[in-house]
Amino acid sequence: MTFCFSYLKKKYSFWSAQGIPGPKPIPFLGDLHKRFTANVIQFEIDMAATYGKTYGTYIGLKPALITSDPELLKIIFIKAFPNFVNRFKFDAIHEMWGENLLFSLDEKWKR
Repeated sequence: MTFCFSYLKKKYSFWSAQGIPGPKPIPFLGDLHKRFTANVIQFEIDMAATYGKTYGTYIGLKPALITSDPELLKIIFIKAFPNFVNRFKFDAIHEMWGENLLFSLDEKWKR
């Protein structure tokens, strides 16, 4: 039990150790439960109002950085593209899911 607690504490302290604000996650779920139980657009507006344009969150146990900062997005999508390609792999149920910006890979993502 102590090992499990220590493991979760370490996993969920990633963003706070970097000095990046964000909501407190629920063990094993992260912040997924909040995203599925709220209006998606209003949820992101509320999160940005609470934590700023860039904040850290968790998808299960994985840390994810969310930003609505246009300058940071420009750096990610253009200047530092090679550092961010294929950062999140998703096994899609249907091939169309792999066509969007969040889940596409390699050159499809760059295009």
